[in-house]
Amino acid sequence: MASANAAAMALHGAYRGKPAVLTIDGSEFCAHLKDQLWVQLPVKLVLDATLHGNALTVSMLAPPSRRMSYQRIISREQWGGRHKQKIMQTLRLFSMNLEVAAPDAEAFVDALLKAAYPRTTPHRRVIVLCNPQSGQGHGKHMLDIVVKPVLKRAGCAMTVIETDGPAHAYRVSQTLKVTDYDVLACVGGDGTVHEVVNGLASRSDVEQAMQLPLAPIPCGSGNGLYISLHGAENGFVHYLACLNVIKGTPHVHELMTITQDVHDMDANAWPYTLRGQAADGREYAQYYSFMSQAIGIMADLDIGTEPWRFIGDLRFILGFLVYAIRNRPCHADVDVLFGERGTVSLHEMRRGSDAASRSKEEQRPMPVSPHSLRYGSVLDPITLATTPYDPAMPDAELLRNEWMRLPMPLSFVYTGKVPYVARSLMAFPYTHPHDGLIDVVAQDQRVTLFNKIAATSHGESGRHIYDQGVHYMKVQALRITPRNKLARHRYISIDGEKAPYAPFQAELSELYMTLLSLDDEEWHAPSLRPPMLDVPAAH
Repeated sequence: MASANAAAMALHGAYRGKPAVLTIDGSEFCAHLKDQLWVQLPVKLVLDATLHGNALTVSMLAPPSRRMSYQRIISREQWGGRHKQKIMQTLRLFSMNLEVAAPDAEAFVDALLKAAYPRTTPHRRVIVLCNPQSGQGHGKHMLDIVVKPVLKRAGCAMTVIETDGPAHAYRVSQTLKVTDYDVLACVGGDGTVHEVVNGLASRSDVEQAMQLPLAPIPCGSGNGLYISLHGAENGFVHYLACLNVIKGTPHVHELMTITQDVHDMDANAWPYTLRGQAADGREYAQYYSFMSQAIGIMADLDIGTEPWRFIGDLRFILGFLVYAIRNRPCHADVDVLFGERGTVSLHEMRRGSDAASRSKEEQRPMPVSPHSLRYGSVLDPITLATTPYDPAMPDAELLRNEWMRLPMPLSFVYTGKVPYVARSLMAFPYTHPHDGLIDVVAQDQRVTLFNKIAATSHGESGRHIYDQGVHYMKVQALRITPRNKLARHRYISIDGEKAPYAPFQAELSELYMTLLSLDDEEWHAPSLRPPMLDVPAAH
């Protein structure tokens, strides 16, 4: 029989003829079989509960049963520390079927679903865009054996579209009826998300389209966005990614606007359709980046190691070693605009990131002019400050509203809005999804090979920003101009995708994307937790 109070509720039934008791106690779901603990899980892992007559089915994500017992246990503490624990990697789909007394069961099912979905509603309408070739065919495999079964057990209404080549996800996102869905799930890598973001951003109803929540399901080699949301230990936990689709809550993530000369664009290779006109009448292409832009070593290893995708994110470490030994300089002019809140102080970045991680995210309206530019396009002339940038400058001496050129020869420039670009590289440890700034990492070409190789061991924890010859700053806009547009085997990478090797300008966009996160209260995902770097607090 069922007994209900504010703290706990129980339901008695039978499993294969054996007496069973299900309980809800606060945020925990338990099942006992013949007076022995059978299941103990955070109720957040319960996907659905359905009752047909006297037959009750409860579907959940749970670890495999322990050896020599039926127990499937994840404690509250393990769930709370899931960003740093490997137990989430053991999650699998599990259902229990019991015979129960229908009058008592109806009240229990209602209470269980309310506890399992405290801030969201069950049975979401989900459109799944899958790149079946992602991860050497891993995307199709995960779609069939994980994504579809989990969403089906959760009672979600699914629409599944498998992409058939480059730009397909972009075209689908341009035309889908966004009001028909609660979530858009991207099965693939960061490139799939990049296409979806640009497809939604190019629509006439862009303000409404960009509020459709996105949830990545990782099948690429980098998966930077997913890892930034769920932690490096959970970099390929597809069941956790599906749980985010089912129960995640929406949060704001700023975008960066990229402009390039339209004459430098190959419409077949870079098909995005937004266009603008500079003051002199020339036309520029405009598109959006949610994760990163790179030139030099970091772009070369990202694009140049494409044939190594079969080894996963290890390719980034090996690629960096190869290109560091080659030691080719990045022949490009790099101009930055700090604006009123830009900084080069690592101490201030740490303070700002820590304060932002404790603050409540403010809801913001979509902009009236979503594609407007604050600082012009890449085709507009800029005036460089007469005072040259000096890496030793304190914040007080920065020229806030003038463009400043980085004077040193560089190995690479890497800019972004998520901390992780791969499981082994926390490229931007002090970035924040809505702080109004772009993080920039640049490495001096003149540092020794030892210093460059050391960065590979420091990058996993974000400590590379303290390495000799590494410059880390926050800016509001930047322009990168390759000096030789005809250089062979040199690349520009935008969100891990090969972009035209030509000048580009980036600034914080008026638009933002909407992402889902599993954190229970405010958005305290890894991207909002400043890392505890084992280094001095100041540069």
